[in-house]
Amino acid sequence: MGDEHNDFTDQRHHFGKSVTFDQFDTTNYLHADVATDTSFVETMILQVYGFELKGSPVDLPGFGTHYGMYFLIDGTGNSPPGAQCPSIQCISR
Repeated sequence: MGDEHNDFTDQRHHFGKSVTFDQFDTTNYLHADVATDTSFVETMILQVYGFELKGSPVDLPGFGTHYGMYFLIDGTGNSPPGAQCPSIQCISR
């Protein structure tokens, strides 16, 4: 194991300060399996790469270098019969 040191009293960290934002900037990843009976299982990952307040970037010290934020969303369901996927390629299994 490496020698790790976290000095949480370091002035470069702003722990305890609140930050206000009204929007996440994300990159979205989706994996979906669609069965021939139109049932599906999907996992979506939203990787947060920034924050905004009224359209202007908000800086969170250490974000993207010391820590990150991800949202994982799992879904299941049934597509309506005859549903098409115009913007992505559907693969039936």
